[in-house]
Amino acid sequence: MLETATHDIVCLDLGLPDGDGISLLKRLRRDQPTLPVLIITARDSLSDRLLGLDSGADDYLIKPFALAELLSRLRALARRSYGYREEMLEIRGLALHEPTMRVTVDGNPIDLSRSEFLLLSALMKRADRVLTRRTLDEQVLQNQSGESNTLEVHMSNLRRKIESTPGEPRFLNSVRGLGYRFDG
Repeated sequence: MLETATHDIVCLDLGLPDGDGISLLKRLRRDQPTLPVLIITARDSLSDRLLGLDSGADDYLIKPFALAELLSRLRALARRSYGYREEMLEIRGLALHEPTMRVTVDGNPIDLSRSEFLLLSALMKRADRVLTRRTLDEQVLQNQSGESNTLEVHMSNLRRKIESTPGEPRFLNSVRGLGYRFDG
């Protein structure tokens, strides 16, 4: 799954049925160095915590834990890793405010449909990373497009609304045969 899909954060248990979590973490760090990793484990000794953090984990949570603490740590990792600032994303003059679903380009408000907003949000949160058509369809549009061209229509409308010069992408780029990328 780590090699074939796009992920925001990995929650990694060290006691895996088919190998060692630390070995997987080291391989993950080599292949995806910026992907945030939270170790969740019952191993609570200081040496285990140090090994996990020194091997590349961004945080370490010992079982058992309160769900509220897990969620808080995941939000903190997301803020640090993806530059969240008071629920506002801003990249090169394009600003997206999630609570109000408002978008501006160089200070000018842009009206987006719900699907367009969700696509833009997903792409901005993963700026400079390719999101596959499948990922966008499954995780953002919840399989609305199926075999149709719904995703392409939404992306075309989104481009038309946020790009200042037609034909010269400022933000959104197609990656032929794969998906789309927001250029940060």
